[in-house]
Amino acid sequence: MWFEDSGGLVAFTMAGVLTAIFYSRWTAQGGAVQSLLWMAALAPVLLAAGFLLRPLGGIAKLGDTPSWILICTAISVAVFALLAYIVDLRGHETWFALIRPAGTSTLMCYLLTYIHYSIFRMLPSGWRLPLGLRSGDIGLLKSVVFSLLIVVLTGWLEKRKFRLSV
Repeated sequence: MWFEDSGGLVAFTMAGVLTAIFYSRWTAQGGAVQSLLWMAALAPVLLAAGFLLRPLGGIAKLGDTPSWILICTAISVAVFALLAYIVDLRGHETWFALIRPAGTSTLMCYLLTYIHYSIFRMLPSGWRLPLGLRSGDIGLLKSVVFSLLIVVLTGWLEKRKFRLSV
């Protein structure tokens, strides 16, 4: 187990913040392609570093291990670069219209799941899905469908001017 409060999640978060700042500044200066190339080069380096540091506690989210942080950061940087390429350089922002409410009404999306679970817990136990539908590949698919339903509901509420803000 890695040290408690190692700062790993803070490092992971800051990597995302720095990636976004880096990209937005380079894009403002006309260097969007260069920044994406840098990210495309950085992701495999972070991934390799993550696997090289594996002996220092393995790859464990709960342990906040350096390997896990580096591997997840590599994946995040690569996905960020891919999405920035698709949306900003290729102009396909409409591809993501279905999940847009997850970014524009994040708090609503987050809280709707808790409202759903609270209501669901009040129902009799016979309303619960069988274990076979809550685990394995089918459970994963159910989770994706549930997430999409929450996002679609959030979008529906957003269109009716029902929004939460802090």
